[in-house]
Amino acid sequence: MKKRILFLAISLSLGLTSLNAQITIRENDVVERPVFKPKQFDSLTNIVMQKHPTDYKKYIGYKLFFLPKSKNHKSKYSSDNNERMINFLFSSDTVQIVKEGKIPFEEITLTKMFGDPASLKGPALKQYNDRKVNYEKIDKEKTNIYLPFFYHEKTDKTEGIIFGKIGTFPDSVYGKYFTILNIEGKEPYGSKEFKKLDDIEIEDGRDWQLSLKITLRNETNQDVLYWIIDQARFIGSPFFLVPFFEKQRAIYLNQNVVLRYSDRTNTNLQNLIDVNTGAMINIKYGEVWTCSDISFIESKDSYYLNCFYFLKNGDKEVKIDLESGLISDYFMLETEFVKQELEKKKKEEERKKEQEERKKQEQLERAKFKNDCVAKWGQKMGGYIADGKVILGMNNEMCIAAWGHPININRTIVRGLTSEQWVYGWGTYLYFNNGALNAIQD
Repeated sequence: MKKRILFLAISLSLGLTSLNAQITIRENDVVERPVFKPKQFDSLTNIVMQKHPTDYKKYIGYKLFFLPKSKNHKSKYSSDNNERMINFLFSSDTVQIVKEGKIPFEEITLTKMFGDPASLKGPALKQYNDRKVNYEKIDKEKTNIYLPFFYHEKTDKTEGIIFGKIGTFPDSVYGKYFTILNIEGKEPYGSKEFKKLDDIEIEDGRDWQLSLKITLRNETNQDVLYWIIDQARFIGSPFFLVPFFEKQRAIYLNQNVVLRYSDRTNTNLQNLIDVNTGAMINIKYGEVWTCSDISFIESKDSYYLNCFYFLKNGDKEVKIDLESGLISDYFMLETEFVKQELEKKKKEEERKKEQEERKKQEQLERAKFKNDCVAKWGQKMGGYIADGKVILGMNNEMCIAAWGHPININRTIVRGLTSEQWVYGWGTYLYFNNGALNAIQD
């Protein structure tokens, strides 16, 4: 009896719980946004601008190389002969630097109303001391530039103001490796804060205006820093994507390459320069060249080192810019070229064989058609019809067999006599009386 009472109590309890349970419905809408799948990293290009912000995620985890300055660079402008300002690398830490170019305070005061400081008293001495305290800080500045260095331009001897710019000291980053830890973005004319790439919506055609913040780790000292790119179209130099370089060496180094046919090259790649003699070189379709090296070199035309393929053919040697796209667009590995040529030869043989078979079949069909025509209409008329000819006296059926059906028939019936005009597309007419051909007009 006690067991039955306990069971009834439990049942009632569960029943009350079920009665009190309620379905809850959220009243405010949930914003649903599509999430783009990032493009897969293929290492076939350098780090370049992407169409959609999410696609930059493919670079995370890969290494960049900060290109060294070319020692042979000769600028056309005297202002470029100084160290190029590296003002796009930042640190999360704020540091204070001492600016070069400060001159003694006493030198400045000599050009002012103070005169000899030893003779000053009262308000004049106080003013002098206040200015001296301020001047003591005139060469101090706080900055978030990574490993900052002050580039002095000039100093105003009247006020003591130091003019110049702050940038990362070049030797601290030239030739160093950096790993990409994260990439964030900022829409043009939008939020002032960088945010996740997945949270960015950008209008078509404005992808080049996207600002980027790339978090890097300096592999030399393990520092974490930020590469700020104001507009995505400027992504790239002076950084070079290491996997791209390694991929090109893996594909082409010590391999034979052949200039393939292209409408743009017109079977020749012209006006290349021999790196040893300076002579003009034209590479012809089908020529075999060996990729002897892929390396960065000094160049008088570029501020930073440039990377080139070096191709050799006998005593001739040319260089082709790694980022020009000429190798991938105009050349192919010799193994692929041979395979392609064999495929072309095979297809040509198959095409000729098909033509011969088709010609043979046409001859058989013509012979059968002539035999059928002769058997039906006799040797003379059958021969004309088989050769596609019409002659007076033929009937409608014969003309159709010889020329095919007309595009139009004009029929006239007068006193039981039927006259027809058959119109053919090439300006020729056949005239029939009661089914017999009696005139031809062409």
